[in-house]
Amino acid sequence: MLLYASSLLRPGREPLLEPALWIQGDLLRHVGPRSDLPAAARESSILDLSGHVLSPGLVNAHCHLELTALEDIPYPGDFVAWIAAVLEAKSKLDFAAQCASLREGIRRSLQGGATTVGDHLSANAALEILLDAPLRGKAFVEVLGVVPEIAATLWQAAAGLRQEYSSSRMEIIPSPHSVHALDPEVLEKVLKQDLSVFSIHLAESEAEYAYFATHSGPLQDFIAGRGQARRRSQPSSIAELNAKGLLSGKILAVHGNYLSEAEINQLAQKQISLVHCPLSHRYFSHRRFPLESVRRHGLNLALGTDSLASAGSLSMLEVLRAMREEFPELSPEEIFYMATLGGAKALKLENQIGELVPGKKADLIAVPQGQGEEPLAALLKAEAVSWGMVEGNAVDLEWNQPSRRS
Repeated sequence: MLLYASSLLRPGREPLLEPALWIQGDLLRHVGPRSDLPAAARESSILDLSGHVLSPGLVNAHCHLELTALEDIPYPGDFVAWIAAVLEAKSKLDFAAQCASLREGIRRSLQGGATTVGDHLSANAALEILLDAPLRGKAFVEVLGVVPEIAATLWQAAAGLRQEYSSSRMEIIPSPHSVHALDPEVLEKVLKQDLSVFSIHLAESEAEYAYFATHSGPLQDFIAGRGQARRRSQPSSIAELNAKGLLSGKILAVHGNYLSEAEINQLAQKQISLVHCPLSHRYFSHRRFPLESVRRHGLNLALGTDSLASAGSLSMLEVLRAMREEFPELSPEEIFYMATLGGAKALKLENQIGELVPGKKADLIAVPQGQGEEPLAALLKAEAVSWGMVEGNAVDLEWNQPSRRS
């Protein structure tokens, strides 16, 4: 198949004008000017997207698509009270509602430009819906529980899902929700799996900081109410992972809103990526995200939406705009990189996706481009994508496939 368009966006490079992409199977075979097409490519069928910008599919490096039905939860003014409200609302969803919630999250993600996700979901979620969706990425099945027996049970359930299901596009990874929400012995077992990456909420809130640093506060009380509040020997979740020899390049640090300068340096030394979720950050009114320190230490930064219980949107196009508003000192090109190659590196998928070059997967999106409009400006203003492709197949932007169990 041959794709023509008005322009093509390339992270870290100038846009390519009047591009031609030759796709064979699920891979890009040629990307370049139309005049440079190999003779063999000229025999392929043509899809002409003139008047459009082509872009690598965006990477939503952190989301909770199963929580899409919880978008109307108001913020109670306290992070721990919000956790309690989410857990209560989620417990009221029956299986049909859970499936509908996940399907709607997938649909909104596709329309918002994502072709790859780092999705956190429960061990009892309808995982097959995510696996059947036209998305690539990592399905992080959350392991949590401060009571050792509960933690061990959820760990076995998550590990069982990895054995039961398989997908060429979506890797199933049992992963800790966070350090504070998981029994330490089970945490160590989970993180010693021979897997590529583990996505963990780290330094997310002031409540988490108080829990580790002062052994007090609402999170301490919340965990004690759920069975057991351990007295932590380290002053932060990062320090605890490091003390146990578990802080490695396999960690994907999610949020990091309350990281210290020294901790950011530690993450950089370990080549750990960090995910910022600007819409969720705004919802909670966290302190300013430590972007300056992140950039100073050369930390790879990816972007995510988080869940609709806090973000208000699952559109990565909206995330791009939120980053422009939050950090006007960043160039559009830097933000675009975070949502493409930055996200691919965070999920350990940079050999497959993140840029449209020969040999990588044919995962891409298109948005309209006006006459004389800059390609990246067209992407940044788009409310939704007009076309998408994952693994060489056009995407149904109204995707709504039922669960195999429904």
